[in-house]
Amino acid sequence: MTSTTPTTPPSRTERVEQRLRSHQEEVARLRAQIGDPQAALFRFVVERFEVRALVPDDQRGQEPSRTLWEDDDELDAR
Repeated sequence: MTSTTPTTPPSRTERVEQRLRSHQEEVARLRAQIGDPQAALFRFVVERFEVRALVPDDQRGQEPSRTLWEDDDELDAR
């Protein structure tokens, strides 16, 4: 005799949690296969570009902790 117990679909929270677990497993698999994406991007840029060429002329000589993005943030706040 088969069970006639109705199966309830997983709740939205359960579906989201399962999807997150699945995503984390896929990210871990890709990191194991490919390596650290940030380090790979850094290596790619350093190997193919002259770093000084990536810094605008008007930014050379300024304090190194400031970036163009920080300057843009200050302009947006005004």
